[in-house]
Amino acid sequence: MRDSHPSAQARDRIAFSVVSSTTAARLARHRVQRALEARGLDGAGRTAALVVSELVTNAVVHTDSPRVEVEVEERGECVWVGVSDESPTVPMLPTRTSLGDGGLGLSIVNRLSEGIGCTRHPSGGKTVWSLFRR
Repeated sequence: MRDSHPSAQARDRIAFSVVSSTTAARLARHRVQRALEARGLDGAGRTAALVVSELVTNAVVHTDSPRVEVEVEERGECVWVGVSDESPTVPMLPTRTSLGDGGLGLSIVNRLSEGIGCTRHPSGGKTVWSLFRR
């Protein structure tokens, strides 16, 4: 997983936060999909919604963050998705031998993405991000 935020000028941005809860992933998924479909990005909307759902689920399950921040940016022919939490722990892509109950979220995101990475924040948190074609 890359350790830097890809640099690009954002053309259009969606940003919001959700309370860490059992409904957070569903709420974030629907909000992202509706927003991108309203911009005429139906295919990208479905992909971004799935990616956001997986990343928000990971943040809720694997951190103690009370809220999770979601960002989606259109960048030329790509869409960038980032989910931020307060944990400094960088997630690792699972291997076949490390999979137990679950653990497929980042594998799904990785398969859908042109790139996946994690940017650490000076405050101690991080943003896990994914970049994919529209």
